[in-house]
Amino acid sequence: MELNTLYRPITSTPFRHSVSYAEFEPCAALKPYIRCFWGTTVPTLQSPESTLVIPDTCMDIIFRANHTDNTVSGGFCGIDDRTFISDSDSGKMEFTFGIRFYPWGAAPFSEDKLKNTKNSFFNAEEHFSKLTRKIKPLVFDAVNVEKLIPVVEKVLLDSFNAKHQNSAITEVVGSIIEKRGNLHIGSLSSDIYISERQLERIFAEYIGCSVKCLAALIRYQFLWNEILYNPTFKIMDAVTKYGYFDQSHLLNDFRKYHSMNINQAKSHALSKI
Repeated sequence: MELNTLYRPITSTPFRHSVSYAEFEPCAALKPYIRCFWGTTVPTLQSPESTLVIPDTCMDIIFRANHTDNTVSGGFCGIDDRTFISDSDSGKMEFTFGIRFYPWGAAPFSEDKLKNTKNSFFNAEEHFSKLTRKIKPLVFDAVNVEKLIPVVEKVLLDSFNAKHQNSAITEVVGSIIEKRGNLHIGSLSSDIYISERQLERIFAEYIGCSVKCLAALIRYQFLWNEILYNPTFKIMDAVTKYGYFDQSHLLNDFRKYHSMNINQAKSHALSKI
């Protein structure tokens, strides 16, 4: 079974859908690697807006076509284990287009290792030079996102490099997801017959973070999904389900990654419908 059918990371405002921000499913061939495409639906005059960005375990390539200044840029954001506020510029006519990769999904499209990309933002050409050069003009000329997506999908499929996949990544991430992030890291390397040191090296190169970091973020994402989508959610049930020591451990862990408590997080998510 594909990992994307078992794990669906979400943002702080997963119900949000407007001209200034919407998410779109990729085609079937790209679904195992890409969580979604996202951005503005058409070139839009930007107004001041602050967005709460939480750790979603994903990596993003973000293109911005600035029609006020006639420029287009591409950036790459590695996995974050921090929460931060992203502010948009005002008064600019922009078209924004993002490609959100699952944590295991970016490497097959990259021309460079993803080591030292955690909590960092780069020019997209540093890791995806050919992809960036092909997509930039498409984004600049785009009139709406629905016409752009099929063209970008073809570029992505043409750029896919199976040699940049690693079976150990797939197996270990599958185990982490199966256990909802609640597992002992030491047992993973013995299960696939490689050393912990080698496993950490592979994760650093293909995902950009440690095994322990990714497991913690996946557990947080499973918890956040359940908070929002399970109408009978109970904290004490979640403590047991996700392997927290006690209620305080769960609440502190959630606040660390979300910068607010559970009730505040739910209110914030629902306010952006």
